Amino acid sequence: MAPAKVNLTLEVVGSRDDGFHELRSVFATIDLADRVRVAANRTLEVRISPEVDAPPGEDLASRAVRAMATAAHRDPSAFVRIRKRVPVAAGLGGGSSDAGAVLRALATIWQPTDVDLVALGATVGSDVPFFASGARVAFVAGRGERMRPLTDTCPKPLLQVRGRPLIVWHILNLVRAGLTDIVINHAHLGQMIEDALGDGAQFGASIAYSDEGTALETAGGIAKARHLLGDAPFLALAADIYCPHFDFGQVKTVLEDNDPWGNPIANDKRDMAWLYLVRNPVHHPKGDFALHSFSIANDGEPRYTFSGIGVYRPEMFDRITPGQSAPIAPLLRQYAALGRIGGEVYRGDWTDVGTAERLAQLNAPLTERIR
Repeated sequence: MAPAKVNLTLEVVGSRDDGFHELRSVFATIDLADRVRVAANRTLEVRISPEVDAPPGEDLASRAVRAMATAAHRDPSAFVRIRKRVPVAAGLGGGSSDAGAVLRALATIWQPTDVDLVALGATVGSDVPFFASGARVAFVAGRGERMRPLTDTCPKPLLQVRGRPLIVWHILNLVRAGLTDIVINHAHLGQMIEDALGDGAQFGASIAYSDEGTALETAGGIAKARHLLGDAPFLALAADIYCPHFDFGQVKTVLEDNDPWGNPIANDKRDMAWLYLVRNPVHHPKGDFALHSFSIANDGEPRYTFSGIGVYRPEMFDRITPGQSAPIAPLLRQYAALGRIGGEVYRGDWTDVGTAERLAQLNAPLTERIR
């Protein structure tokens, strides 16, 4: 299959001596795809249906066969059959994807040595290197010939989802709920986050930053930022989740110091955290916790997945030395075993944008997302 692609971002940064534009973009493949069959043959034979507007032998698939043959030091003899579903000249990269699929197939059939498919794709046409690589999502530059893994050049919180960075979705929702004092922990490419968000004034927020240097995991990051969080319960959420309709106003009252009748709750009986759980996604079918009458449990059924959204008492992290790397899961399980973590199930839109495939799916056209 030769999938189409969409541009999650696109920036034209100048002109080139070869007449092309210098581009910077993020490409992501979608489910819409051409069907490409490649087989050994005595001559070069390329059949494309419906036909494309290119002189005989000058379509990108034919050029890909000749380029691979030159690199492999052999005759350009192959049979290529392409059944197109990707619209031609629609900006979806159909022809380039066909060429990339041909290069990958011939690499399997001919098994040449020391052939860089990405570099070879650059000699065939624009965007071909991306498709020749087999990547689902990548940052590209030039005519599409220079590629790097997405988060090599962009921290995950700044990845674009439906027109804005992931973290900006959170900030706007927090401000809408009246939560305007925000602390952002960062490590990888953290300065890019600070440069993009500034002090938060553009969003109606006040943003402070805690630079972890080396990533400290969730509990370690909270401990390092402890001096910025105050003494009241605070909300913490993962920057790489997408939950555009979550109402953050509800978090303000989930950790109470008094019972429903106004009586103080003893310090050793108070909930130390309140977690929002979600239905188990396909990639995490066994879940993390059970939920019994708004009480988080380590065991039991049904099980749910922790959403990455939680409210915590600061003292929960007092035993972690600032600068120490510490995951939050053991801490949550410790207090859940004591019956001191509450929670509920959130049933709105939620995605853990943990892979390039999930990011691409979020940004795919609606018709592709619901197939």
